[in-house]
Amino acid sequence: MRTQSSTGTGVNAGDTLLDLRDGSVRGLRCWAIETLTGSVRVFPSLDGTNFASKQLVLSQEPLVNGSNQVTEAEGTFVAVTTAGRMAYFFGEYKGLKFEQVGATASSIRVLGAESFGTA
Repeated sequence: MRTQSSTGTGVNAGDTLLDLRDGSVRGLRCWAIETLTGSVRVFPSLDGTNFASKQLVLSQEPLVNGSNQVTEAEGTFVAVTTAGRMAYFFGEYKGLKFEQVGATASSIRVLGAESFGTA
């Protein structure tokens, strides 16, 4: 199974912590973000050039039984991550941009995988 692990940091509001493009995201469908400090939002791109003007909605709960579906009863959803929390999202993109929210310096770890299946 192919995975991609990345880290990023920012200092000012609006800083791009990570900008992942086609080669580094190709074939990956399951994403986990660990926000170490600050707050972050994620913008997707379907063509690798143009990013959405609105951020993705993220789940604060992992997959259940390897499913790609997280229902409202199984998760809490957020548009912005918070320090000390994990967030998850699913989908195959050509680009992902992770942007700092607010003036508090941000630091993240991101893991992308083909799947988060269960053993």
